[in-house]
Amino acid sequence: FTGHKIEMCVEPRLREQDFGNFQDEEKMRVVYKERQKFGRFYYRFPNGEAGTDVFDRVSDFWSSMMRWMDTTEEPVENLVLVSHGLLMRIFCMVYFHWTVEEFEQVWNPSNCEVWALEKTLPSNGSYELSGRWRPAPSGGTFREIRFGREKNQPLWPHMKMRSGSARLLIPGDEESQKDPRFVHLQVPVRGAEAASETS
Repeated sequence: FTGHKIEMCVEPRLREQDFGNFQDEEKMRVVYKERQKFGRFYYRFPNGEAGTDVFDRVSDFWSSMMRWMDTTEEPVENLVLVSHGLLMRIFCMVYFHWTVEEFEQVWNPSNCEVWALEKTLPSNGSYELSGRWRPAPSGGTFREIRFGREKNQPLWPHMKMRSGSARLLIPGDEESQKDPRFVHLQVPVRGAEAASETS
């Protein structure tokens, strides 16, 4: 940005999740175990926030940001948001309509990690999640966002491109059942249930 005129502001809605009172180390260990059972998105910290509260703040921010971009004198070419990891994930969850299950499988960025959204070409006003920016003396490259249990699966294509908020499917249709956008709807079949399914 050297030599360019930039606008800068502080946006309180982009603050990190409020984790409550961290004074008692032992209580916090218990809280984190409890959080693992509930899931990161829905668990509300005592005297703090749940991921759902952060989701609401980010959704509100998106609306304000889009209105602001529509009213600037000159077109906005670049927008840099500096935030914490959970907020970055929820920011993408809001924009790309990730399910809670998809969100929970995306790993938090490392310290100072940069995630880039680029305008799709031809531009229809939407953005694509390009990945994690890895700077290098010769310019840098994009790497995959860490996803899945082992942090090594690529994001599903629908998680990188914005689409409508609803996902269309045909109940009972074999193709819909294989579609990765609906994997979170499938109920695992185990033991005796599996045996009765095959007979």
